[in-house]
Amino acid sequence: MKLDTNTLAIALSVFTFMQVVIIFSQNRKDRSNEAPFWLALGGACAAFGFGLFALRQLASPLREIVIILNNSFLITAMVLVYVGVRKLQGLQASGKPLVAFLLVFYPMTIYFTLPGSDIYAARRILLFAGVAILSFTTVRTLVKHKRTWSHTWQMLVSIAFLLFGFFAVAGLVGTVVVPQIREADADSMLQGAMFVGIFMASNVWTFGFLSMNSRRLSEESRSAKERFESVFNTSPDGVFIASLEGAKIWQINESFTKLTGIAQERANGKTTLEVGIYEDPLVHNSIINELRQNGVCKNKEARIRTGEGGNRTVLISAKRISLDGVAHYTCVMRDISDRKTAEQMLVKSEEKYRLLFENTVEVVYVSQFGRVKLHNRNIQQVTGYSHEEIMAMPVIDLVHPDDKDAVTEHHLTAFKQGSMADSHEFRVIIKDGSVRWVEMKSVIIEWEDKPATLNFLTDITERKKAVSDLRESEEKYRLITEFASDVIWVLNLSKNEYSYISPSVYNLRGYTSDEAKALGVVKAFTPDSMQLVRYSVVDNLKKFKANPWKDNHYMNEFQQVCKDGSIVWVEESTRYRYNAEGEIEVVGVTRNIEERKKTESEILYLSYHDQLTGLKNRRFFDEIIKELEDKKCVPLTLIMADVNGLKLTNDAFGHKAGDLILIKVAEILDRHCRDSDYSARIGGDEFVLLLPNTDAAKAEAVVKQINKSVAEEREKNEIISISIGFAVQNKPTEDINDIFKKAEDDMYRHKLAESSSIRSKTISLIMNTLYEKNGREMLHSNRVGELCKVIAEAIGLDSNAVSQLRLAGLMHDIGKIGIAEAILNKPSKLKKDEWTEIKRHTEIGYRILSSVNEFSEIADYVLEHHERWDGEGYPQRLKGEDISLQARIITLADAYDAITSDRPYHGALTAEEAAAEIQRCAGTQFDPRIAKVFLEEVLCKKWKK
Repeated sequence: MKLDTNTLAIALSVFTFMQVVIIFSQNRKDRSNEAPFWLALGGACAAFGFGLFALRQLASPLREIVIILNNSFLITAMVLVYVGVRKLQGLQASGKPLVAFLLVFYPMTIYFTLPGSDIYAARRILLFAGVAILSFTTVRTLVKHKRTWSHTWQMLVSIAFLLFGFFAVAGLVGTVVVPQIREADADSMLQGAMFVGIFMASNVWTFGFLSMNSRRLSEESRSAKERFESVFNTSPDGVFIASLEGAKIWQINESFTKLTGIAQERANGKTTLEVGIYEDPLVHNSIINELRQNGVCKNKEARIRTGEGGNRTVLISAKRISLDGVAHYTCVMRDISDRKTAEQMLVKSEEKYRLLFENTVEVVYVSQFGRVKLHNRNIQQVTGYSHEEIMAMPVIDLVHPDDKDAVTEHHLTAFKQGSMADSHEFRVIIKDGSVRWVEMKSVIIEWEDKPATLNFLTDITERKKAVSDLRESEEKYRLITEFASDVIWVLNLSKNEYSYISPSVYNLRGYTSDEAKALGVVKAFTPDSMQLVRYSVVDNLKKFKANPWKDNHYMNEFQQVCKDGSIVWVEESTRYRYNAEGEIEVVGVTRNIEERKKTESEILYLSYHDQLTGLKNRRFFDEIIKELEDKKCVPLTLIMADVNGLKLTNDAFGHKAGDLILIKVAEILDRHCRDSDYSARIGGDEFVLLLPNTDAAKAEAVVKQINKSVAEEREKNEIISISIGFAVQNKPTEDINDIFKKAEDDMYRHKLAESSSIRSKTISLIMNTLYEKNGREMLHSNRVGELCKVIAEAIGLDSNAVSQLRLAGLMHDIGKIGIAEAILNKPSKLKKDEWTEIKRHTEIGYRILSSVNEFSEIADYVLEHHERWDGEGYPQRLKGEDISLQARIITLADAYDAITSDRPYHGALTAEEAAAEIQRCAGTQFDPRIAKVFLEEVLCKKWKK
């Protein structure tokens, strides 16, 4: 039977196109895999090749063109199918060999088809050879790279390509060996058989591909799902999947539950708003809007709620996805709370150190290769240069020419050693040409990966001047040491002997100055303390020699031996210096700290004791009252005692004097207690005695004994006084609080009768004590009082006012009783803090005098007697007529006596000089009217116009 090969070719072309359509549909389902594209493209080329076969009967030259295209499409189809198979297997196709193969095949096909060289057998050999090579290569790829997901179909496709290759080999051999089939017209049977074979093979590999691709997709889908589940469930970030419309949650992972406290059961079917994930619902709306517009939302920071009622900061990323054709989105929440906290702490830390850098009182700068790299604003204030000038100039240009070599050597040595030496001092020249002394401390650092120095510069000009002044004035004020209560001494280390010890050593250790010097250093200390002295001297001496100008003030505590063999704790403050002979000396001040050491070593009283008096305290009193009530120790007497004038005593003599009174009162009260009685301090100046089984008669006797003891003590200490009251609980049913109130009322009745007299006596005692501390004050006060009297008379005040003003002048400095004796008697100019302390005496005096009715009026004059007419005085900065007339008179009298009397810090002015000074200060310090009356009528001097 003769086959119609043209019909077969057309049918095969149509069928191949149908297969191409099927394969392309696979490509649309899975665009991530390139295999369907290449296989479909190869099928399309084959279909074109089969279709062109039916046109071979056309006349020349169309016939030659059809033959060339037919063979080219067929061999190209085989190449593309091979590429598709490799892609299906997940392999890369090597392009260079395939391109080389086609570059050989196409020219040869054209050559054997052109008129004059049209060799049918050569074309057939070329085509069959190409088909055989590509078929066997494809089989090799399929066999070598087997896939578990399609083993059966992989074998069938391999067999199809193998048979196809064998068929091509058979055709090749037949063309070469059998002469009858070299002519195209004698080959219809072979052509038909070839088309049928191609049809069967194409069915096998097409449907094999469909099966293989389907299984591959299924396997990849399952694998992808497993990977997704693994990543989803093991992710450390919280993840949930929700529908885009409605935001209903579909799935959450374990990390999401840990982060938010929301379990899968609670989240199923609920919206993100319903489960309350976000603190701000607008966050949800913002995420949904971005997903709708862009399909993705990246790195959105938000606050979410946690299961413990707290909140966390998270970084949210979301992406739109499709699940079963429905728009969903995945949302990933990364907990950045700790990072945010760390960032905030870092910002605060950086800000703190920036503030320290900018606001430190020292000059701080970083220098590198002789240039300033960074500095704080203090360098501009110290040097006078602007920021731009400082950054542009070499650092060494700031150094005084005489100090440049030393500064340079110091830095070079430090860099060689790898660390900076101790601080060193040198001079700098500031912008206006003046010279300042500075002390510099430096640290080697890395700046931009290169060595640099961080430098701290302190202006020590004033300190250097003060040290120089001190050295010059030491001899001048040597006499001061003779009267100091602390022991002042000088030890010559070169000779290891004392060159000076002040006489106060006798009060400390019982030795005279000469005896203490002869005794020497070793015998002055206990053996243990002597060992510490040696270590201290060696260490301090080393530091002093390294830098003699550096502040070398040292404090130590030692034990010294007294003449009677007793031991006393002392505190020694020392400084090292060179004397005139160049020898090193230690200048020291030794202070008795025995009491302080005892205080430090004492164990604190238990919570039921008052630490000052040793009596029981308020807590004990409250508890023992309840205990006595339960025991029904009636009759129970409660005695209340209150120290009179304690505040006045504290203001005048200091709290130590007040404490001594409290202690003495406590001793008296405790002395009159039986073993069954209780004594307690329940307030600042209040004491209570509890006397169980004591009636009113016995209580009255106890009170009398206490008052008698206080009266006896008053003969030794004039300011001690107490007021006492008592009440008795005769029945257990009586409220103890009522008894307490009755005793307190009784005590206050006695206090009203006694307090005024005690305060007046205390004032007198204060004045006497002040005069004893400083004899100069008594003379000064008397003179001021007399001056106030004559000024008041000159102005025309009545006799009562004159007497009152004289008394005010006499007592104007009573407040100095509360000022340290060292400050009052200081021979040199007062320091700022000492001057501030002195200024307190007006307020102290006011408090003392205002507590006594008969002195309450002059208390105001004492408070104001350092105010100035121009308002620049103290303590209230009153001005002009706002200052009382009496205070203005005291101010003038006080100032006049001060400038006409010899003082350690100035000599007395003559009468003429004093008068000139009074007139000069009239209108600023003094009331000009009073000043004029004083000059003309009291001093009998002319008022110069």
